[in-house]
Amino acid sequence: MLILAFCWQVVVDSAYSSNALRTLVTRAAAGNRNVPEAVRGYTASVESEVAIVVHQAPGTEAPVSLEQLSSRVQWRWPGSFEQHVIGDRLEAAGPQLTALSFLQQSPLVPHLYGNRIQLLFGRDSSIRRIDQARPGRQTVAVHPLSEDRDRTYRFSGGDTVVTMHIGQRSISVVRVQVQPRDDLPSGTVVFTGEMFLDVTRGHLVRLRGRFSSTGESASLPVRALRATLQSALYVELDNLEVERQVWLPVSQRFEAQIHFRISSDTRSIFRVVSTFRDHQLRSDSASPNLSGDTLEAHPHRLTIAAGDSLGRFTDWARALGAATAGERAGDFDDVASDAWRPSGAPIVRIQASRLSQLVHINRIEGWYTGIAAEFAARDAAPGLRVLAHAGWAWHEQTIRGQASTIWDRGPNRFGVHLGRTLDMTNDFRAPLDSGSTLGAAFGVDDYDYVARNLVGLTWRREWGPGRLVVTGVELARVHDGMASVHLRRSPFRLGQEYRDNRGVTTGSYTRSILALDLNPAVALGFVQPGVGAHAELQRGDGSLQYQRIEARGVARWNGKRVTAALRLDAGQLDGRRIPAQQLFELGAAQNLLGYGYKEFAGNRALAVRGLAMQRIPVLRAPWRLRPRFILPAPAPAFALSVQAAWVGSHGSAVNRALADLASVPIVPGNGDGCDTDAVRHDSISRPTCGWRSSVGVGLRFFGGTLGVDLARPVDTHGRWRLRFNIGQIL
Repeated sequence: MLILAFCWQVVVDSAYSSNALRTLVTRAAAGNRNVPEAVRGYTASVESEVAIVVHQAPGTEAPVSLEQLSSRVQWRWPGSFEQHVIGDRLEAAGPQLTALSFLQQSPLVPHLYGNRIQLLFGRDSSIRRIDQARPGRQTVAVHPLSEDRDRTYRFSGGDTVVTMHIGQRSISVVRVQVQPRDDLPSGTVVFTGEMFLDVTRGHLVRLRGRFSSTGESASLPVRALRATLQSALYVELDNLEVERQVWLPVSQRFEAQIHFRISSDTRSIFRVVSTFRDHQLRSDSASPNLSGDTLEAHPHRLTIAAGDSLGRFTDWARALGAATAGERAGDFDDVASDAWRPSGAPIVRIQASRLSQLVHINRIEGWYTGIAAEFAARDAAPGLRVLAHAGWAWHEQTIRGQASTIWDRGPNRFGVHLGRTLDMTNDFRAPLDSGSTLGAAFGVDDYDYVARNLVGLTWRREWGPGRLVVTGVELARVHDGMASVHLRRSPFRLGQEYRDNRGVTTGSYTRSILALDLNPAVALGFVQPGVGAHAELQRGDGSLQYQRIEARGVARWNGKRVTAALRLDAGQLDGRRIPAQQLFELGAAQNLLGYGYKEFAGNRALAVRGLAMQRIPVLRAPWRLRPRFILPAPAPAFALSVQAAWVGSHGSAVNRALADLASVPIVPGNGDGCDTDAVRHDSISRPTCGWRSSVGVGLRFFGGTLGVDLARPVDTHGRWRLRFNIGQIL
């Protein structure tokens, strides 16, 4: 018996890194088994912001959808919880369902007491039941302070991290690291991360980390899906002491991150940030005081107010986009799974940074197929990665690819790059516009290309709180060459024959770049409010000599009834041997209605795009087609869009660049290139000779994602044309 007792003590103690920590966690678990007996429920107001976010390296992250939900919540002992949605509004860059369609039950955690934590699952995963697969049962995670914690988790840490001041009291808070054990039953939902405890009374102040399920067999389709996609659910749950009796939620963040295993740097993020306020405690002296864990697992009901009531709500506490503006996917890197964590043993992955590195099609290369790999040194050399991809262009009959060595040191990123690539020459693109992967297969290839060989060094640094300021430097040796069309039409015979690729000035040069970005999440095509800017100075020295300055400013405001967005682009190009591929080319791709593809070109450019939407107070409630198939509110809005551009040609060197671009003779001229001798009528592009502008007036629906308007070019007095819009294009 003594031997068995000793072995049991060793097993229990092995769950803790020290006896002091075991004492602290044991005391905290005893106080956390149930809510204080005087409290039998509470009500509160909650405002949640749901963001669907696109994340691409290096660090570019921005929302394509923002939705706000205002709710009243009610929790009653021993486990009943209901969230009643009374307000909803949405802004999106493209058509989608409302978040209410995806949330089958409330995503909120009403408290952190008890043996289990109820999330978005459905049953108690720590035990095996015959009826566990029955629809509607709850899945709950094993609480780090539960009675069976020693059989489920290992604990370490216990250092004081902060002192909280509440009234006249000071509360020392310690951080405890929590890791699941290796010998858990299959299918157990467990927590990995850190909990913050009041060292004096053992109250749970904060829980931050990742929830996951231990290995579980699944059907073939599920295993195939897991082999393709990798996902993680992160939480950040903060509590507030209410009336010095009970710790209840004050803010909660849930984040589901999903990415294709073949694409390492692209993630889709479903982010919910909620703020609780106006807690009202409910006391019921008639309730029996049961011992032990008296909290029960009940479905977290999610109910929705009637349509007319939902549509009238306007009492929003924060602007749309404010709650999730400072959040980043990398906030949870320290508690991520081994495959996503920047620390650990060195690892080699057969995966690409982008899908286009594995397969794409364009009119230069035709079909392209490739392979990509990544080596991450992790603990062997923290922050060091080597990425490489290479492939074969089947119609062009050539090899392309690139190899990069990246070293991340805090906010700094250093890089060495060697590549043989096909780069785009389009101007004033959106930040995440890296070209069309499969668009050319359907007859659309609205890009022009330059064959480019490069070897260079880069440095990138993020600055300030939230790292909203980004600077970049590049020094590279570059050779630009012609890129000829090898695929004349879509392989599926869709659309018209492809246009010729625009001319390129061939030559070698040393390229140096200085770049500055301010708040890159605010950009055309996203819905994040605020102000963003980009400035870039590029210089070429060699057989091609030029200096190119480009600047961009973006502003967006999401008001209660008005949304306004503005983008301004400007550029200047000078030099003794200006490359044609560096000219500014504008046209239909910049929404200049009534004009051709890159109809205008020169070495000076200004472009302005603006959109204003005034919501109409009708049809503001979501459309419930089925109980859980809910479309966003039609929310019609009057919309005014304006586009204007000016492109000038100054200096004799521009004429030669235009000649290279057009591949036809151009008679030299003077001034701004607008005299009749400067540019022939058969040239491929020309200066605008003044401002070119267009205007559209109409209606937008579903948060601005769909619209119809009448548009016309202003300067040519053209006819009004009916236009249908998808997405919040300007």
